[in-house]
Amino acid sequence: MADQPNPQQQIEKPARAMGPDAEPAFFVMPEDYRHGATGKKMAEPKKELQKPVVSIAPPPPPVAPAVATSGRKKRLSRQNKILLIAGGILISGLAIAWYLVLRSTEAPTITPEERPTPSARPAPAEEPEPTSKPEPTPTPTETESPFPTTTTSGADSDSDGLTDLEERIVYGTDVRLPDTDGDGFLDGNEVFHRYNPGGTAPGTLFESGLVKIFTGPASDASWYHVSYPSVWAPTFLTEDWGTPTTFVATTGEKISVSVLERQQGTSFADWLKGIDTGIYSASTTKNGYGSLVSEDQLTVYVDGSASVAGAGYAAKIEYDPGIKATIDYLQTFKMMVNSIEWL
Repeated sequence: MADQPNPQQQIEKPARAMGPDAEPAFFVMPEDYRHGATGKKMAEPKKELQKPVVSIAPPPPPVAPAVATSGRKKRLSRQNKILLIAGGILISGLAIAWYLVLRSTEAPTITPEERPTPSARPAPAEEPEPTSKPEPTPTPTETESPFPTTTTSGADSDSDGLTDLEERIVYGTDVRLPDTDGDGFLDGNEVFHRYNPGGTAPGTLFESGLVKIFTGPASDASWYHVSYPSVWAPTFLTEDWGTPTTFVATTGEKISVSVLERQQGTSFADWLKGIDTGIYSASTTKNGYGSLVSEDQLTVYVDGSASVAGAGYAAKIEYDPGIKATIDYLQTFKMMVNSIEWL
């Protein structure tokens, strides 16, 4: 066996030698002999599969719990809208104000046609020098009257036509009740018609003792009657028809009655214009005599032409508030005018 040659060691000679100019020939070993003398094909080493490297993502950060912001966003959006609107209004106002300031500072342009033509002023006349010194104006010696120039009506709490002073002092009625005796007539209306406001009708002021009757003085005969409050006192200087009789209230007011001679042949109104320049309106007393009443109702003239004693005469009744600024006895004054009776 050792002498037998190895078949694998025998080299097969080529059939023809290769000449120098011959192209080289390449021989390829059969596939079965490419892996050594064993004649077995060597198994190719297994290639280790390289495991793919998988990158592990880091864990996500913890998520904070969701906060309910829908209402807040709505409130913020509403506030933003309001702020935007307010800002727009403020900016518009500032722009308008700035525009007006600029307009006011602009000097008005006047065209040559609009410029007024200056007119020549006359030279001032020379005043003549005074030949003598002016006499000083005399200083008035009259002192200011302490009596009020304007008067107002006295307080009337129950609006019955009588002031509170009249009700308490003269007639004894209730200042809180407009109809003290409850007969359906206001207290002031009853006094005006010479009825007792605190008693049942038909009681009169004279029957209740609230008034007295004064007979007008005269040197030869009585001429008239007039009623006056019992709490007042009549005063006169002489018993002469030309002297006024004065009735003084306990609070200082005065009502005077005087007789004046009236010119015959003229109307009552025309006669009065000759002695009194005031404004008077015609009226009639409750005894049917013509009368003329002043605007302030504080002076009344009563005509006596309708009577025998008063023919050619007139009675003047005047209210004097004195230093008071209120008229507290106007209804009593009207009652006395209505009570005048010529004899």
